[in-house]
Amino acid sequence: MHDETHPAGDTPAPSRSHPGTLLLLGVMFTLTGGSALVVEQVFEKFLSTVVGASTPAATVVLSVFFAGLFAGGLLYKRLRRRAGNPLRLYALLEGGVGLFALLLAFTFGWAQEISSRIVALGGENAPAVFVLRLLVAAVWILPPTLAMGATFPAVAGVLREAGLPETTQKRLTSRFYSQNLLGAVAGSFLAPYLMFPWLGLTGTLLLLAGVQLAVGVAAGWLARRRPTDPQDAAALPDLARSLRGLWAHPARRLLMLISLTSGFVIFSTEVVWIHLIGVVLGMSVYAFAVMLGVVLLGLFIGSFVVASLRRHEHLAEGLMIFLLCAAGLCGLLFASLWDRAPLLLLSWGQEVAGFWDGELLRLAAAFLLMLLPAVLLGMVYPLIFRLPAFPAQDADGAAGVLGAINAAGSILGALLTGFVLIPALGSENTLISLALIPILIGLALGARMLRAGPRLRLGALLALGAALPGLWIAVRPAWDRLLLTSGINVYFAPLHVTARSRLRFFHEDTYGGITTVVENPIQRGVERVLLTNGKFQGNDANEAAAQIGIALVPTLLAAELDEALVVGLGTGHSAAILRAAGVRHLEIAEISPGIVQASREHFADINDGLLTRADVHLVLEDGRNHLLRTDRRYSLVSMELSSVWFAGVSNLYSREFYRLVRTRLRPGGVFQQWVQLHHMGVPEFLSMVATLREEFPYVSLWLLGGQGVLAASEGPQSIPAGRRETLAARAEMAPHLTRLQEITGFTLADIEGGRLLDPDDVDRLARAARERKLPLNSDGNRFLEYATPRYNLVRRDTRRDILRALLEFVPPELRLERAGKVGLPLEP
Repeated sequence: MHDETHPAGDTPAPSRSHPGTLLLLGVMFTLTGGSALVVEQVFEKFLSTVVGASTPAATVVLSVFFAGLFAGGLLYKRLRRRAGNPLRLYALLEGGVGLFALLLAFTFGWAQEISSRIVALGGENAPAVFVLRLLVAAVWILPPTLAMGATFPAVAGVLREAGLPETTQKRLTSRFYSQNLLGAVAGSFLAPYLMFPWLGLTGTLLLLAGVQLAVGVAAGWLARRRPTDPQDAAALPDLARSLRGLWAHPARRLLMLISLTSGFVIFSTEVVWIHLIGVVLGMSVYAFAVMLGVVLLGLFIGSFVVASLRRHEHLAEGLMIFLLCAAGLCGLLFASLWDRAPLLLLSWGQEVAGFWDGELLRLAAAFLLMLLPAVLLGMVYPLIFRLPAFPAQDADGAAGVLGAINAAGSILGALLTGFVLIPALGSENTLISLALIPILIGLALGARMLRAGPRLRLGALLALGAALPGLWIAVRPAWDRLLLTSGINVYFAPLHVTARSRLRFFHEDTYGGITTVVENPIQRGVERVLLTNGKFQGNDANEAAAQIGIALVPTLLAAELDEALVVGLGTGHSAAILRAAGVRHLEIAEISPGIVQASREHFADINDGLLTRADVHLVLEDGRNHLLRTDRRYSLVSMELSSVWFAGVSNLYSREFYRLVRTRLRPGGVFQQWVQLHHMGVPEFLSMVATLREEFPYVSLWLLGGQGVLAASEGPQSIPAGRRETLAARAEMAPHLTRLQEITGFTLADIEGGRLLDPDDVDRLARAARERKLPLNSDGNRFLEYATPRYNLVRRDTRRDILRALLEFVPPELRLERAGKVGLPLEP
């Protein structure tokens, strides 16, 4: 790969940068590595409330993000000419990110409203919605990411003009890249565990906007102290010359190939890891934060090792070949461990009873699964800047072009892996396929070197490198799918999947993760359990009582039963109750194709073949985005999601979402929402109820089948005359009511007795929440998303704690009676 041609101008210029300038620049680039990452995360979370949380929507956001990095790298030369020198440009770029973050922090509500209306213009037209989502994402994300994409080339430009020896310049280029990753590692852990829980998204954005602006001011001050040669910018090669400089030499074309491959393989692998983390480590924001932090830590360690190489730089070509092959072989080896990870959590986690101990265990599992592959992959891209073929005389221009190519590989990886590879091959075979790519490129580069100068040792290593992947693929055991999806990640103990369980259904996609149906032996035969990433969604046995009761509450309270929307299909049992109750037109918003298929194939007996009915309309979309885009008005909206602590689910428990639901209800309409009582803290539960009460004047809380149900409406809540009799007389309702009575002993007339708090009680609860200064959940703070996962490993019965707290808002003369109905003993 060595390029014997050295263009004119390769001799270093006299030094014009004080060592202190480079030191301070390194500190600033480290800081902004963290702040820029967290700013991007806040933008993504804000944007999900507008474009939706589905996979196509998330892919749009991700693609626009990398498109910004791509454009920033390509536009660097033009920006550099306008700025005059790279340090001044760096100041403008970092300050620009800060200004844009500050602008969004102050105008988020307005921007969210305008953007929502734009997306809603697409209606049910999928191509139009895609284009509008792309437009909104571009307006929100392109300006800051374009600036981010040009910062590293600007830093490389400062190093190029520092008058350093070529080897030192290349080493420092890799070192600065490494320091930026170190900041990203810090940001990936500090944001979810400290900043977001304490400051909320808006507060965090304001803080980091200040960091970006401070860096911009400091860099601008350094740029003013640094002499500028007016001829520098004029003599700077333009983008076309930088591209030609790379393309004209075969060795430099290989740099472009490695940059593209590195971006594609790293990000494709990360997409698969994100997909698997939900089933192996959990679905909370903290599980995904652990994954991101470990991946970035691996990339940092890899880049740091490369930056620390001071001698034997002539061996960089051989090291690149070794790294490509080693990264691929390591990827193959560690791909076989993912289904074993639940056993690690089970063996080490049964005595864990606290949030932080649980997070350390998840971190250890993530280290085992991902750290070493990430380290090896993380060495590849920064090693490009140490290769003899890398043009030091045009370091910033080449870094911009190679960075753009790397971002293009990331875009391709996001689209191809999410939409093609995982659905077609599954995550197991996708990981294997991705691991083979660097091996093949490494072998091709090795063969090229072998032709240039035959070496017996190199030939033997290449033969071994070619044989090992095939041997491993031939002897490796396939994943144990039942163990992989056992759900041990939730409570570090088996719950719905045991040694006696039988896997009846397995579906994998990037929309809803891995959906499974297992059969378990019970006293009356077998039960079928529906799981998403190992987390319970419903069954056809005792849990059916709760599913029936949840649906009966809004059917009793709604003034009319014309049109209904169900958010979250599950087994389809609750939706079937609504249809059996007489709802004339039923819409179901479900984000997961796997859930839909499982409901249709394995739970048709309890959902009455719901999905084959002409009056039932299924929408593959998240519920919030569907409500945003539809102009329908509903008699009732029913929401039955599995857990509030799932990443992104708090969007459906926020003030903004409740406000949206309120606008979609007809007069006399009712909104019903399942609420979690287990593994939940009292403050969080009170906040959840108070948040709903803030947007609806009438809210009641029901307890049915051991589950909590909230009912909210614009007007006073009462059961319309004759509604009980009408429901009891419907033939379609008879089997469901019979089953409810068999399981619980309840009749339809007993359902009203499940009301624990009436609207007056909830009013008292809301006043108490304000007095205690409990935060209300909003799109701007995501309070529930970061607070509720902390109770997953609490071993005590939080349900009793919550019920005792709720009874404080019941009038004393009714408290004993209500406590008896929910099975909570109180002393008279």
